[in-house]
Order: sequence, then C-alpha cells, then structure tokens
Amino acid sequence: MGKNSPPLFLDRWEYRRTLSCHSEGCVLKVSDHRYDRRPTTFKLFKVENHNALEAARQEFLTLRRLRHPYVAQVGEFGVLPSAGFLAEAGLKAAELKTLATFIDAQEDSDECPLAYITFEHIDAMNLREAFLSLFPGTSPDTGENGGA
Repeated sequence: MGKNSPPLFLDRWEYRRTLSCHSEGCVLKVSDHRYDRRPTTFKLFKVENHNALEAARQEFLTLRRLRHPYVAQVGEFGVLPSAGFLAEAGLKAAELKTLATFIDAQEDSDECPLAYITFEHIDAMNLREAFLSLFPGTSPDTGENGGA
C-alpha cells in the first residue's frame, strides 16, 4: 500500500459509505482489500445471546446456499467483541456521526458481541426484474398470477 493508504478496519475492509444504520445494526458498503478491493456489503448486527448467535449463523448458512443471478452471493460470517473497531478505523467525523446510533447502542450494552455477514455488493439492483425472474408470470404490482 502507498503512503496515502486508506484506513482499514479488521485489517481488510475499507469503509466506503453507510447504506443503512439504526440501533440494532448497520449495513455498510466496503472495499475488500483481500480480494482486489472488491465492493462488498457488510451487514453488522448485535447478538444478545447464544440463541441469537445461532439464528444469525443459520441465516448465513441458508443465504450461502442460494444461487440466482439477482441474489447477491454471501461471503463470510464472523463475530466481533464490540463496535469499537468502527470508531478506530479512521472514519471521518461525518461518517462516525452516521454510525453513532449503532456505536452508542453498543457502548451502552453489557458486552454484547456483534455478528457480521458479508455479501457481494450490487449497485442499482432492479428488484422488479429480480421478482419477475423468481416468479415468472406474476405481476409484482398486483401480486396476481399473469397466466390463464
């Protein structure tokens, strides 16, 4: 990496922008420096107990088996001790302000670990086309079958 290398969190992901964020979790667009800066979606959420962690792991395993041109491929599942890595990743103040709801909620919790799932990032996915490819002959506007 050059002298102006961007800050990475977890020694791998470069924060690009926040796609959504609330007290329960965040979805970030990142660049994966392990794979030639490939655009990646990073879903981060809290897991309050073993059952929640197992449910998150099952969500990951289920999503990992899905294969369809309009479904983003799932990458990895992991567990982190806290959201502190976000604050330490060298993000600008405006970016940290966007993530503040989630970071503050984690600081107030009692050692609540965080889970993450990564996905390939697809810009401008057309949900209407995805719906029609999954359910041919159905109208997403009316929910009715278009066949006779």
